[in-house]
Amino acid sequence: MTQFLSIPILILLPVIAILILFLPFNDGKTTFIRRFSKTASGVVFIYSLLLFLFFENFQENGIAYLDNIQIFEKNWIDILGIKLCFGVDALSVLLIVLTSFIFMLAIIASKRNIHHNTKYYYSFVFLQKLRFLACFAQEICFCFLYFLY
Repeated sequence: MTQFLSIPILILLPVIAILILFLPFNDGKTTFIRRFSKTASGVVFIYSLLLFLFFENFQENGIAYLDNIQIFEKNWIDILGIKLCFGVDALSVLLIVLTSFIFMLAIIASKRNIHHNTKYYYSFVFLQKLRFLACFAQEICFCFLYFLY
């Protein structure tokens, strides 16, 4: 089961949700947009909960699910040695679960208050979720500050 759990997949799930929300056939379908947003947020929460349940803290340096991502076989900034590296420790995985749970509750609670531009509202919620998940899953401090601000 743990070979299917990955931090980049967790971070790409909100991106996929944003892309589906911006498909042209979703214009004016507020009920579909709300239901899809609830479902996608629930999937992200369940995936983060699985990361928490199968978390093994006995990796090197206490970091589990360590993934190095290289774009075009290069680091981000070669001179400084900065690379995009995702990894979670015990505190980060707890913050990821809490973030996905709070955003799921925010999407559920916004049903009665958001009546116009629902597609834009939910896409910005998923964008914020993406920023927070990427921020908490960073291994390197520079990338943490990049996703934070």
